[in-house]
Amino acid sequence: MSELTLKNCINKRSTILSFVKWVAAIGVIVSHAFPLSQGANSTDWIAVISGNSIGIGGISVFIFLFSSGLLVSKSAEKTGSWKKYMTQRCNRIFPKLVFVILLSILIGGFISSLNIFEYFTSISTYVYLLNCILIPIHSLPGVFTNNIYPNVVNGPLWTLPIEFICYISLFYCIKKKKVYDHISHTLIFFFLGIFLIYIIKIPFLYSLRGYFLPFFAFYEGALFYRYKEKIKLNKFLALLSILAFICSIFLKCADLGILFFFAYPFVTMIYLGDISDKLSKLGNISYEIYLVGWPIQQIVTFCFSGIINPYLNMFISIPLSMVMAIIINKIFCILKK
Repeated sequence: MSELTLKNCINKRSTILSFVKWVAAIGVIVSHAFPLSQGANSTDWIAVISGNSIGIGGISVFIFLFSSGLLVSKSAEKTGSWKKYMTQRCNRIFPKLVFVILLSILIGGFISSLNIFEYFTSISTYVYLLNCILIPIHSLPGVFTNNIYPNVVNGPLWTLPIEFICYISLFYCIKKKKVYDHISHTLIFFFLGIFLIYIIKIPFLYSLRGYFLPFFAFYEGALFYRYKEKIKLNKFLALLSILAFICSIFLKCADLGILFFFAYPFVTMIYLGDISDKLSKLGNISYEIYLVGWPIQQIVTFCFSGIINPYLNMFISIPLSMVMAIIINKIFCILKK
């Protein structure tokens, strides 16, 4: 019996992918619990073992962006209209983002060290609205100033402009057939980037390696879709690959390991595995959890006078984030009707 290729599976709904996105969203909260509770130098277990070459948050971001590159490539290829494609992408990102930004500004007025009048008349309060158009602004006046990780209201929003840029460039490549058909030629830039950032470790580029990870992850997802006919899904090879990634963690080079060894076992798992629909539906709130997790964790820390045990932060923040995510999801489901 011939092995399945990614092309054979790409059009079927993956119950595991949806669930894994939820796990990744929770992973972001777990990862952030340490610096938000104990200070910027506190990191999660994987970051400690890997010598800060990767952490739970980095793995989670890779899952989100790789999945996006894989699935959005399929959408872009099938969508003939730029307007339709961008409408779909904007509908996914902006409505809930804007809702969370406005809610953050409102709640900020009640926990700011400024009084209500000072807060709502401050220009800085409204500068925060730039997040609605993917210009990252991290602080609101007087909000979280005494937390152990001060001032930052919603750190993870930095990935959204990167993802949006990837959407635009991907559609251009797919519609310019010559560019897309010869996308393999761009591999030279991919490996050159990896060489300069992770191996030569040019100081300026290496210090920004965390910001390059989403680009590389999205690009890998697009490559997997482009060569879906040639990628055979084999559980044994997937096992070897994931073992190689685990080894890279202990060898403290997991920033390289995730780029070379994580994607193949990931796609093998999501398309050859299966899970119950009940668990799969948790993925419906993964984006909402991603949007609200950090602010909720900061509020929890604020309520404990600015410092808290990270595990207690997780214990409180994860269910609160899920409840808030469900509420946001329900609100938008009602608005669509």
